[in-house]
Amino acid sequence: MATTDKLDGDGDGGGQDRTMKAAVQMVAITAGVFAVGGVVLADLRFGLGVLAGGAIAVANLIVLARIVQAFLGKKGNTAPWAIIAVLKLVFLLGGVYLIMKSGVVSGVALVVGYMSLPVGAVVASLFGPKPPDEPAA
Repeated sequence: MATTDKLDGDGDGGGQDRTMKAAVQMVAITAGVFAVGGVVLADLRFGLGVLAGGAIAVANLIVLARIVQAFLGKKGNTAPWAIIAVLKLVFLLGGVYLIMKSGVVSGVALVVGYMSLPVGAVVASLFGPKPPDEPAA
């Protein structure tokens, strides 16, 4: 089969994929560190809420990366990706609403976990692999 995983670094934009993979990994690591901190500083339930928020952040970043690759690559029809973008938003907001409504975890814990997205992205951009330089046209 000729399809490859775009986040593996084996795709056509190797350096860009490597940078995105590092960002996803750093967001996941940051979510884990925040979750351990939540358990230590609060309790297990808070830590699990932080972990849930971090998992939502990682999934959101992976789907967003694929949507952006589809739109920027312009290979084939981008209409399905537009639908996926809308569904991503619906599932993100709907899922968070259902989690909050059920009272399984606190909203603060989810927000702390979701904060792993910007923190992990910043750390990855500072210390991770740099994207390849664009050749002069």
